[in-house]
Amino acid sequence: MRDVESRVGHRFPDELRRILATACRPEGFVGQSYIAFLDPEDLIQCWTSARDEAKGFVPFATNGAGEYYGFDSRRSPVRFLLMPSIGMEWDVAMFLGDTWIAFWETLRKGDLFERTYQEF
Repeated sequence: MRDVESRVGHRFPDELRRILATACRPEGFVGQSYIAFLDPEDLIQCWTSARDEAKGFVPFATNGAGEYYGFDSRRSPVRFLLMPSIGMEWDVAMFLGDTWIAFWETLRKGDLFERTYQEF
């Protein structure tokens, strides 16, 4: 995990670190929403793509439908988002929560596409 954080240049939130540090990559439904966590190699590849178009976005999972769950590393504390894999730009990011708990509650409710993101 430290290797990934070193490459990205940001420490991941503790809850996310615990999940990504495991050998298995959990996936499945959380309420109405699907999530599949990325392995370290895929995470770095997705982050590399994102940094050119949405600098500061750190993807850590996918919804299986062409979007990435991630966080805005430019903010402290981070904010959790949903970003399309094609056309990653801040103006199309969807806000999912200010905290890990709020992020999970948004997934559970399934109202991901009813939100917009204000960068600052």
